[in-house]
Amino acid sequence: MSDLLMSFLVEGATSGAYGYRVEADGKVSQWRTSKSVKDASGAYHEEQVKPGFYPSVSLSERAVYTLREALQGSGIYGMPAEIHTASTSTDPRMATWTVGTPSGEKTVVITPWPSADPRVQALFQVTQTLNQLITAAYA
Repeated sequence: MSDLLMSFLVEGATSGAYGYRVEADGKVSQWRTSKSVKDASGAYHEEQVKPGFYPSVSLSERAVYTLREALQGSGIYGMPAEIHTASTSTDPRMATWTVGTPSGEKTVVITPWPSADPRVQALFQVTQTLNQLITAAYA
């Protein structure tokens, strides 16, 4: 069984990438390309870092349960490996979702992100749930 509960990364040709990775134990990492650094004067500025997932916060057991339920309800475990829908955007974004399963990991690539497709909307709702859980973990 994978230690990964879920991850998603959204990328666009001209827009910055963003996403989260959540381990089965509730440890959350956020996709970063920069970090805030305090200089000698006390002011903060952004400093470039190697793009990747960096530790962020830990979710409670209850929050992990809520996220598992949201993933199960989204239907991601039965989705095809790729979902393509029509886009009118000049910078269509792509989302790569990965979830842990008993036999390893399952990846679903969605283009464009988000879209009106009900499957994509179900995963978009998972991102909303995750954002609420992360906000609560910081409180």
